[in-house]
Amino acid sequence: MVQIRRANESDAARLAELNLAFNDVKRSIDDIRRFLQHTHSMETVLVAEDAGAVVGFACFQVLHSVCYDAPWAEITELYVTPAHRRRGAGKGLIQEAVRQAQQVGASEILLRTNVKNESAQNLFKQAGLKIAPDVVFATV
Repeated sequence: MVQIRRANESDAARLAELNLAFNDVKRSIDDIRRFLQHTHSMETVLVAEDAGAVVGFACFQVLHSVCYDAPWAEITELYVTPAHRRRGAGKGLIQEAVRQAQQVGASEILLRTNVKNESAQNLFKQAGLKIAPDVVFATV
């Protein structure tokens, strides 16, 4: 059974491996460990664990604006190893991110994924989120 929990320093090596597989970005284990030690107020990293092995992760941020009373959240990263997809890890990561964001008052969740990534969009919907068709996202 997949368990979802907050990442800790002991997850640094596995997160480095998963990030390389997902984003093709090599970050040092020490950099990830330091990040996990000091950035809980900026970004929350969750991991999905199956039989003691970390098989996926999600990153989200809760943001505040001078323009609104309630904060909003953004799920910026979501990855589950191919062997563990469609077994509840991705859905669990999303639902826990949403739960934690709502717990601190977030009224909206921004989902960052490629517009062509239909499987991710379907996963977000399965997790109970509604995809807004009118959102514009630009890169610079």
